[in-house]
Amino acid sequence: MGRLTATDRLRQHRLWYHWFVLGFCTVNLIFFSLVDPFRTDGTELLDNRDFSQGLMAWELDGAAASVRIEEGVLSIDHGAEVLSTTLSQCRPAQDFPDRLILSAESMSRSVIRGDASWHEARIDLVGYDTRGEGIYRTKTRLLSMDGDRDWRFARKPFNRPETADIRCVEISLYSSPGLFQVRHLSLQRGVKVKAFEWGRGLLLIGWVVLGLWMGQRAFRYYRERTQGRYLLLVLPLVIAGIVMPNEIRLLIERQFLTFLSFAGFESAPVGLLRDGSAWRLWPEVWDLSKVSHLLGFMLLGTILFSGKGGDALRVFLGLLLLALSTELLQFFVPDRTPRLSDLVVDTLGIALGWLSVVALRWLYRGRISA
Repeated sequence: MGRLTATDRLRQHRLWYHWFVLGFCTVNLIFFSLVDPFRTDGTELLDNRDFSQGLMAWELDGAAASVRIEEGVLSIDHGAEVLSTTLSQCRPAQDFPDRLILSAESMSRSVIRGDASWHEARIDLVGYDTRGEGIYRTKTRLLSMDGDRDWRFARKPFNRPETADIRCVEISLYSSPGLFQVRHLSLQRGVKVKAFEWGRGLLLIGWVVLGLWMGQRAFRYYRERTQGRYLLLVLPLVIAGIVMPNEIRLLIERQFLTFLSFAGFESAPVGLLRDGSAWRLWPEVWDLSKVSHLLGFMLLGTILFSGKGGDALRVFLGLLLLALSTELLQFFVPDRTPRLSDLVVDTLGIALGWLSVVALRWLYRGRISA
């Protein structure tokens, strides 16, 4: 066999680089999927959580005729009527520890989602301030359901909002017809798992090292190219937008939407209540966050695909790994969650960037030939 040329060796090196980044991303995904950051201490904080004593300790808001309890199963049934029914159990916030773990099993039948994103079957742990307004800046949703869903188990840790005066566990079938059933409800104190903290710290160090390595490689490759100056402007903004803390992201979105309203443009409100499924393939709602994902990676794609003599497949794989990496980095950011739908939107933006470059080159060649 002949000796490998310099081009072949470079291609093998690039292939190894892509596989290395993909492998590190896979390690992160496995770790955060299998290692639980919290455990419970066994102290139950809900009264009458199995509804064995009817609705004792629970406050009903809605039609009593829509609520039924049989053998530890709570059922809220609106038939064909569009009603709102909520069962809540509230306590002063200081009576709860800083970290809580809420869990339940639930199922739905013929639940039709209403006009707003929260018009569905849902279980929440909500904090309320001194004015009685819900603190929806932080994550409040344990689960949400519509349509026909079989029994599913959900378990989630919650942090106590600093400004909360009271906290409430709420079970709601809100502005939707259908049947919503709940069982095995539990609220317990959450205790940090040291193994998770150590593993998370090691992975974070790995991301810092990988980021420095990738940054110096990109700098050496693009510093003499026209694309470099555009990347220096766009890439930091894209990464910062994806991995910024949720509180800052929501504040920026509110300010931007306020500006649009003053300018006379109507826009959807910030989706504070839409946690949704992390494995949902397509976005539930195209809000400002999703549009930013799309435009950001479309710009990056346009910049990188426009390079002369570049390998389009290598650029596409590199951008796809960047999108995957930035999503997984959200495991380390407060109140952010990686979502498959965001990765799909990023990929769509990359494809649109490539198509825009192809279209511009086609138009340019057409003018030259004319």
